Amino acid sequence: MIHRRTPTSDKLDLNIGKIERMDSLHSMARSYFPHKNAKQLRTAFKVIWLAIRRSKEGKIFWGEVHGFLDWLRSKKGFTLDVTLSSLFKARNKMRKVGVIELRQGQWKFSTRLTRSLMILSEKTNSFQQQRTPGEEEDALTQLLYEL
Repeated sequence: MIHRRTPTSDKLDLNIGKIERMDSLHSMARSYFPHKNAKQLRTAFKVIWLAIRRSKEGKIFWGEVHGFLDWLRSKKGFTLDVTLSSLFKARNKMRKVGVIELRQGQWKFSTRLTRSLMILSEKTNSFQQQRTPGEEEDALTQLLYEL
């Protein structure tokens, strides 16, 4: 039997209302994994996020995630039911979207997603500005070309 991996989607479920209501790490995890049966993936997302945030240098080797889970179990009394598969899937999506990146064998927070969203915001603002008559004519020509 051939085992086929299902590709991890790099889509985010975001809209203006969801962004405005986002007030916790849990609501952020829900925007990355919105489907009803994704509790394990949301938990894995939060585990990875908190493990990186809690580290001294802001970066972790992958094995340190298990150390973080052991720390939660021993110090805080929490036992999380997170499978290795869920951790890998959550990590893959976080990497694809640009939340984390692998540098020199360690996982750390990335600025790719925030940079991309800022560029999108700047471009949206620039496209809303008034244009010179020549630029408006070019825009109309492009519109008619699309038809």
